[in-house]
Amino acid sequence: MSGTISFTGLFSGLDTTAIVEELLEIERQPLYVIEQSQQTLEDELSIYEDLESRLSSLETAIERLNTLTTVNAKSATSSKENTIGASASYAASNGTYTISSITQLATNASEASIGITDKEAEFASGSTFSFDVGDETEEITLGAGQNTLEDLRDGHPGKMQGDLRP
Repeated sequence: MSGTISFTGLFSGLDTTAIVEELLEIERQPLYVIEQSQQTLEDELSIYEDLESRLSSLETAIERLNTLTTVNAKSATSSKENTIGASASYAASNGTYTISSITQLATNASEASIGITDKEAEFASGSTFSFDVGDETEEITLGAGQNTLEDLRDGHPGKMQGDLRP
């Protein structure tokens, strides 16, 4: 006959095996608490990593939407692409536009100078300046108290616009 022979409680009547197992179980309690804390921390870490991934995806989507060119993207089409092209920027007004006729092709803008390098140079009040604009000549006269190119520009809104550059 083979087997384990046990003499627990033989003389005292106490089940010493059960007592030893219970003592070992009591000593393992701190280990169980640590293992449970570790599992809780791993679960929390997993939740935070998932949250970080979702926030990163959200941030990417917001960045794509955050640009005016994406949010306000406009398109333009021409019914006669071989005659006239069409394009629109994000700042274009919504609408339908019709071109009934083209009388003149567009030309580049140009600047002219009379050789004055100082935008604050003084002229006599009443001085008249002539400007050729297309086929027309525009004359502007400095009024009373006006004696600089800036006064010429500021005193005639709608006719003179932009920056004066030396």
